[in-house]
Amino acid sequence: MYGFNVTDTTFPFDNRPVTPIRDRTFVDWWFHGHLDYPPHPTDFFELPAGRKATAEIACDKGATSYHASAPADIRDRNNPDNVCPGRGIEAFHTTGKDDVTGCALAIAYESDARKVKPEDFAVFSVNQTCVWTRFTDFQMFEGAFSPPVYNDMYNFLDGAQNDIFVDSYDSLPDPSPVALVPILANTTMSSGYDTTAQGLVVKSIGYVDGY
Repeated sequence: MYGFNVTDTTFPFDNRPVTPIRDRTFVDWWFHGHLDYPPHPTDFFELPAGRKATAEIACDKGATSYHASAPADIRDRNNPDNVCPGRGIEAFHTTGKDDVTGCALAIAYESDARKVKPEDFAVFSVNQTCVWTRFTDFQMFEGAFSPPVYNDMYNFLDGAQNDIFVDSYDSLPDPSPVALVPILANTTMSSGYDTTAQGLVVKSIGYVDGY
């Protein structure tokens, strides 16, 4: 995770990963401005094929299992799934479980984080009730549901996800554990970049924001 050890004093402003970045520039927003604070080379978040990957979502690192590198351990012993101990649900910008908009895991086929652009990412797992609980599961598909193929079997709701994946590919191979990489269409995105297929070099470069 980029910026894992960034504190509220690392930058001239509070730029911790959990801090909202509304109304900031693209440079501040992209990777939360943490490209100079990469993860330790031996730190990994495992994505086990065919099983679930459990992420921790919280308003403060002190509310997670990683509290040792936070100012204090503020985990809720009576409710381990509490996202924001001592605060109301307005702290994570919702009015209830039915109001949360979910989180997604996405991958980019580029090993150099500084070369990655927003349109390089492909979503491969979603949790539609994120950020309601601290422990948030993401299903890692295999077999008939193997990434990087995207189709209706992933059970995404109709909407932007369909547009992104269906319209961006010239061809989609049949789902398979050994499926070829889909062929990207040569279309110009709204950002002005041309989409082209990337080499199959995978590195985890994202993180789940606490908000």
